[in-house]
Parts: sequence; structure tokens; C-alpha cells
Amino acid sequence: MSIMASIADQPPLLTKLTTRDVERQSQKVGGVIAHWNDLELYLPNAAKLTNNPTGYLHVTAAAIDTPAPQAQSRTVLVLLQGSPSSSQRWYKATAFDIQSPCIEGSRQS
Repeated sequence: MSIMASIADQPPLLTKLTTRDVERQSQKVGGVIAHWNDLELYLPNAAKLTNNPTGYLHVTAAAIDTPAPQAQSRTVLVLLQGSPSSSQRWYKATAFDIQSPCIEGSRQS
């Protein structure tokens, strides 16, 4: 997903949301949740927050909502694994890809 490549390399904000909270919120606003076994995303400044010296964030899920009209960026919730021994936590990050996560329009032949 190109939205993951557009995430700002700045420390994401830790949330107290549970996975169930994120699922409910996504259903309420018509967003999607993408899952990965372990998506390595190179964001060295953001990785410092999770104490990962390699510069990679280990993403296992992302909740993506439809952006507001005329938006220049959007908030994305990402489920990050810090070190291999740490638990996964939901963080808020800023992404600059504002394409809708839902299919719009009709297929052209």
C-alpha cells in the first residue's frame, strides 16, 4: 500500500487503543484495516521511539480511513512491534497519501 510509504519519518504518538477499539472505529467511519506478518518500514527517526536501532518499524496492521475533502495528509493508526520481546502497540502516524482506501468509480475496459 502506497500509504505506508508516505508516512512521515517522525515519532508516532502512542495511543491507549486496543485492537477492538480500532476495529470499531474503522467500521464506524468506513475505513479499512490492512494486516501484514511483519512489514519492515524504514523510518529511522520514528524507529527511535520503539527502541529499534536498525531504523525499521515493524508494522503488523494499519487502520486507514477515507481522508477529509481537500486534506493534505491524514492520520493513520499503525500497530507496531518494537523489539522482538516487546508487545505490539497502536500508534498514530501522519501519512501524505490521501487516496481513498475504498474502490471508487468503475472499471475501464
